[in-house]
Amino acid sequence: MIQMNCPQCGKELHIDEKYAGQMGQCNKCHRRITVPRIQKKPGLVDGVHYAQHVDRVKQLKKQGELQSAELLLLRLVDAVEEESRKSGHGVAPWYYEQLAIIYRKNTDLLSEIEILERYKGQQKAPGVGPAKLEERLNKALQRAAARAATRQIT
Repeated sequence: MIQMNCPQCGKELHIDEKYAGQMGQCNKCHRRITVPRIQKKPGLVDGVHYAQHVDRVKQLKKQGELQSAELLLLRLVDAVEEESRKSGHGVAPWYYEQLAIIYRKNTDLLSEIEILERYKGQQKAPGVGPAKLEERLNKALQRAAARAATRQIT
C-alpha cells in the first residue's frame, strides 16, 4: 500500500501498489495526481531481507527439498549481490556455500564451480574470509580436471 498526501488539498491517500507511477485522481478534491513509484530496497526477497530466509533454507535442506532450496538460494544470492552493489559492502558467503553444497550432493560439478567462481568474483564482506570457499572451488576444479583426464584416456 502506498501512502501519500494529495499535493493539492493535503488529504492522506492510501493507494494500491499496482497503481505506482500512474496518474490518478484525489478522492477529495478530484485533482489529478501522480502516484509515486515504489523504491525497492536492495536485499529483499519476497518482501523481507535475505537474511530472514536462512531458517527456511535450512528447513528445506533438512526435508530433502533440495530443488526448492536451490531456487530460493539463487534468488537470495541475487539479493545479496544487489545489496552489495548498492551499499558498497561485500557479499555474505553463506548463500554461495549452501548452493555449492547442494550442487555437490546432486553431483552437479559444473554448477558447483560456477557458483563458487561467482562468489570469488564478488567483493567480500569485512571480516569474512573467503578461504573456505576458495578451497572448495579448488577441490571442485581438481575433480573436474580429473574427470576430463579420465575421459581423454578412455
